[in-house]
Amino acid sequence: SASEELVLTAPSGYKLRSGGLQLNSVSTSGIQAPIPVAEIEVRNTVARVRLLRALVPDYRYMMVMFLTTGPVTSSPGPWRIDIRDGKPLPKLTNDAQTPGFQLTEVFTLEVQAPHAPPAATFPVSLT
Repeated sequence: SASEELVLTAPSGYKLRSGGLQLNSVSTSGIQAPIPVAEIEVRNTVARVRLLRALVPDYRYMMVMFLTTGPVTSSPGPWRIDIRDGKPLPKLTNDAQTPGFQLTEVFTLEVQAPHAPPAATFPVSLT
């Protein structure tokens, strides 16, 4: 139906961003096709995407979106995915059973510029 809404809830510690959000269907041969959306609303850990076309059960979809992570945690919480159609209960849900996954790693980085003037622009090589 045209009034379906995909609701993605991230674990605490992540902040979802609306810019750059893409939702694509993915065929068995790997070809991607964009899913048309009417509106995207993002507030902290929840993204609501109002769809112009219903999602099909047992079909592969890929969602790409920007997010900000908090401190690195060893066991991030689960992601919740609901498809809502305006009724009190979700039409489809994963019941927050999709396990969390590590999005970032901490590493040490040191950059040195021994003879650079304060306002200079110069290339930096990271190895």
